[in-house]
Amino acid sequence: MEPIIGNRKLLEAFLSAVRSDRVAGCYIIEGAAGTGKRTVTRYIAAALCCPHRNADGTPCLECHSCRSIENDGHIDVFTLVPTEDKKNVSIENTRQMLQNLYIHPAESDWRIFIIPNSERLSEKIQNALLKSIEEPPENTVFFLLTEDRSRLLPTVRSRAVHFTTEPLSAEEIRTALQNSNFPTDHLEDAVLFSAGSLGQAKIIAGDISFHQMRTKVLDYFKAVSEGAGFTRLCLFFPPAYTARADLEKVFPIMKLAFRDLLYFRSGGKGTPLFFSDRDFLRDLASIISPEKALKLFQLSDELTVRVSQNANVFSTLTEFHLAVKKLTRNR
Repeated sequence: MEPIIGNRKLLEAFLSAVRSDRVAGCYIIEGAAGTGKRTVTRYIAAALCCPHRNADGTPCLECHSCRSIENDGHIDVFTLVPTEDKKNVSIENTRQMLQNLYIHPAESDWRIFIIPNSERLSEKIQNALLKSIEEPPENTVFFLLTEDRSRLLPTVRSRAVHFTTEPLSAEEIRTALQNSNFPTDHLEDAVLFSAGSLGQAKIIAGDISFHQMRTKVLDYFKAVSEGAGFTRLCLFFPPAYTARADLEKVFPIMKLAFRDLLYFRSGGKGTPLFFSDRDFLRDLASIISPEKALKLFQLSDELTVRVSQNANVFSTLTEFHLAVKKLTRNR
């Protein structure tokens, strides 16, 4: 098991509870995808189960127990498995996990129950868990991992200690990627678009299509600077033939580009995050006023959310192309 990167406040709070023997029966660990919820939880589980724990409460990370937890193979650590579509958890799987609740630990002093994506649990399942969370057996702890704790029942939230993961700094992500031998030519893109998530950074660093999409977005702006009409703009990202997965990459990149325009027009002298050619950025800024750039930035942000909520791809892209054409028409 590798040492944890970031989330120091969260870890110190929990390790303090371990040192003072005041571990709660249930913890909610909230954070965006890729911010280390599973990694932190494994580390915490190792801290509880490690027979060679250090004086500060940290696990040794080298013993059989620590390595078993890293590989999801520890006999006293149970993870709730989702259904085959990986979107939901069945009541049967929940009951099967809870059958282990009153079994005495086999290798450690603790029984640990980890529930990823707990915001996806139905109300029925959350109620099934509630009694176990309210009155867990001695040396039993639940970890509910979630991107949005507000989607958990108030009764569940009120019986748990809440921790929040923190985004990593650009330098922490860059160092982690370098240590993992990711291609250096894509590394800065990964750092830039990771939003503080190492998991997201690793996906981007190894995703050639993402970097191809970045180039395509730049070509889109070149067409805008040339006064391209709606039809030509549609050729870059055809509403009828663009996949949702592509849009999930396009709009965040667009947001960064419009951010550069806003920053440039406000007199910012720093390095642009998307446009590497400042002369081109200056020319583009002469076409798109700060007011229009702000509207397009806000639209890109709104459409990013809509796409994540399964909005219709055709109508979403059509709306975007029409807005770009309208707001860049008067040159």
